[in-house]
Amino acid sequence: MNDLDQTPPSEALEWLEKYKNSIRGMKFNPTNRHAFDKRPDKVVYRDIKRIRLPSGYIRIAPLSWERSLPSLPWSYGELLGMLKKMPPSARIFLDTGFITSHDIPEAVWQEMARKHVCITEGVWNELRDYVDTTRNVAFRQLLADVKHGEGQGIGHSNVSFTSFADWNDHLRYAANYYKCLLWFRRNVAFVEAAKFKARNGRDPTEEELQRRFAPLGDRAWRMAIKGFRDPVKARKTTDDELIVSAVFHCILYGQPTYLFTRDNDVFENFRKMIFLVDTHYRAMLVAAHYSLHAADYDTWPIEPTGMFSYAMRGDQNLNIDLPRFIFNDVVDRERLFAVQCACSLVSTSQTPLMLSGQSFGIVKELGEILRMKGATSGRNTDLFGGRNFHLEVPSQKRQAKGIMSGLLEDAPFGILGMDIPTLDCEFALLTNEGVTQVIYKEV
Repeated sequence: MNDLDQTPPSEALEWLEKYKNSIRGMKFNPTNRHAFDKRPDKVVYRDIKRIRLPSGYIRIAPLSWERSLPSLPWSYGELLGMLKKMPPSARIFLDTGFITSHDIPEAVWQEMARKHVCITEGVWNELRDYVDTTRNVAFRQLLADVKHGEGQGIGHSNVSFTSFADWNDHLRYAANYYKCLLWFRRNVAFVEAAKFKARNGRDPTEEELQRRFAPLGDRAWRMAIKGFRDPVKARKTTDDELIVSAVFHCILYGQPTYLFTRDNDVFENFRKMIFLVDTHYRAMLVAAHYSLHAADYDTWPIEPTGMFSYAMRGDQNLNIDLPRFIFNDVVDRERLFAVQCACSLVSTSQTPLMLSGQSFGIVKELGEILRMKGATSGRNTDLFGGRNFHLEVPSQKRQAKGIMSGLLEDAPFGILGMDIPTLDCEFALLTNEGVTQVIYKEV
């Protein structure tokens, strides 16, 4: 029997209810509020043998989010304590605002420099333009010295500058692909405004734009309207490259990775980035299963003029009715070792300083989908010629027994000079991160 079909033990349900009651009514970051209110959609409990973890590693369930926490009062002393508990191999990514907003105690920077601090190209470019020299001078001087040393061919053991150019062609393509999807979330309102103007001969009001975003959820609208109101900031890719770099480093190098930011949009898109990679990885596994057991699935042609027809080409497109829990059935979590990939949102206000956090169990197997994306120009599979395998494709067949999927030839949508599958763009906009939470009980 599939344990995902079983109700969790009564004591586990009681624990979950006590946890929710203990923090109900507390203030949440909007991203964590959604995750607390709506997720997890299912909690699974499994017994596992105790495994000795390396010093500083946190036990975290593979391919699962940690429980969402409210925004909590915090201090840089607590940040120093957090850093001291991290393993020496931990990778730390910082956004520009985290470095420039507050004068942070030098002991914090010294402890960070004992880990592996990664500065992306975009963050460095913004720091070079930062004219206030009164904050965090010692750390910024360290970065300048390291950058100068790299120009002379001299590296630093604990601080490095990173960019997509560090990776091979396939990984670089995958990194740019995910960067485009995150960037699109901030800039999609410009696309919708142009469509509206073409139809009506005038620019839309914000209320008219918001009606278009209603089916996508509040978080999609919040990202889109912020970009629409500040087009100069919206068109920058610095934040997107930062998020993609952090997640890719965690997957490819297998080290705990921590992203510190003061930007709600970075915090929000961090969750979306991991959701997309995780979902595409599962789609790759389901596609492989379908290729071997196609006769076991209920399929039917997608009408060329039906729902979402603009997202596909050709007449060989299929809807596939998947079993409800196949997302989890194709992943053998008990055989996977996870490392923590976390994002901490630190408030710009210091009275008081507040912290919101989220973390996910990253596994090295996710690297398979990154390489697949690069080798196929953005598809989740290479098993069906030029057709792509999508999970959760909208369908007009209401009597579907489980999850609707699609095997189809994608129509591309141009973003930042890349052709991105149109359904992936739609999927990136949706507020739909339903992830089963796995909690292990050691035996």
